[in-house]
Amino acid sequence: MARLAIDGPDRRVDVGRIEHRHFLNCVGFGFDVAVLERSAAVRWLQGSFVYAYAALGQIFQYSGIEVAHSEESSHRRRLLLVVANGSWFGGTFQIAPLASCDDGLLDVIAIADSSPFGRIRLFVDALRGSHLRHPAVDTRQTRMVSLKFPSPPSYEVDGEYRVAIASTLDVECLHHALRVVGCGNWTGIVRTTNGRTA
Repeated sequence: MARLAIDGPDRRVDVGRIEHRHFLNCVGFGFDVAVLERSAAVRWLQGSFVYAYAALGQIFQYSGIEVAHSEESSHRRRLLLVVANGSWFGGTFQIAPLASCDDGLLDVIAIADSSPFGRIRLFVDALRGSHLRHPAVDTRQTRMVSLKFPSPPSYEVDGEYRVAIASTLDVECLHHALRVVGCGNWTGIVRTTNGRTA
């Protein structure tokens, strides 16, 4: 381990930053946060059933989130907004299939709110990364995005629940900020950093 740490092989990957927190995979606002909040209140289920139960309920109950990003002059109601460094989200959804952990850019995926049936369809498409062609989905790549909310929002950063200290949040990419040491199989390393286990 010591020899690998000094001699490599290694690779530089990007790191995202929001407020004073850093992330490797993504930061999310909206539906995913509502599911986390609901999951914390469920006491009669355990394990993966808790998340599935909470997610199913929020498909019918969640009212959306008001947010505007850098190029918008007014808030818009969204089902979900994710700023991604990696491709995968929630361990299952290929939310940002074009994302790369070393290109110096973050992928902003903004999904407009819709009916419960429309939400289900979007999530099914997101399982295989085909949701980007849906008219409710807006995507862009950027080094930094400024997000504006009516009040400080709750958000999740690499799966951890947080409450913002301000209603305007800047999310930026720190290009090649992290040195990752591998063992010769970079395909696995990149998949881990950019994928389901990130």
